[in-house]
Amino acid sequence: MRNTKEKILTATEQLIYKKGYTGTSINDILDETATGKGQFYYYFDSKKEASLAVIDNHVKIWQKHLLNGILSRDESPLANLKEMLDWIYSYHAQKKIYYGCPVGNLVIELSALDEDFRKPLEQLFSDLQKKNCGKSISFNRTAGETKSSCSTCNYCSNSGKSSTIESDSRFKCSGIKF
Repeated sequence: MRNTKEKILTATEQLIYKKGYTGTSINDILDETATGKGQFYYYFDSKKEASLAVIDNHVKIWQKHLLNGILSRDESPLANLKEMLDWIYSYHAQKKIYYGCPVGNLVIELSALDEDFRKPLEQLFSDLQKKNCGKSISFNRTAGETKSSCSTCNYCSNSGKSSTIESDSRFKCSGIKF
């Protein structure tokens, strides 16, 4: 049997996924886990702290599989993008009842609610953008493509790097053609 802290985290994640952060109360979490307030407060100071642990768990999963896994492979940007999308699809397909993207829902609801929620979510997507854009820049330079300033993402302009922009502007910043 899982320990109490894991049960609380799992229930918090599932309830926030289903009802949202503001729609989930500590009593909902306690009812779902059949635990008392003392047990909850032994592990977490507040619903916010438990929710930050849920966010941290999602971020770690996405970092492991996308940033340190798929997007770190020495493949073409197109191959990485396809594999990334396949992984995201399978991540969503694991849900028995689908209420939207678990991470996307967190971003939408919590980013404007509290800076502590916004920071790790923003960092995750910033890292994904940098990894995708940086990988594409490197790939294009290796292929000897023509370079110009990237106008579609902040990474290139903020880092002083450049990437290929196709003459027909199909998918700026990566050289990936759709």
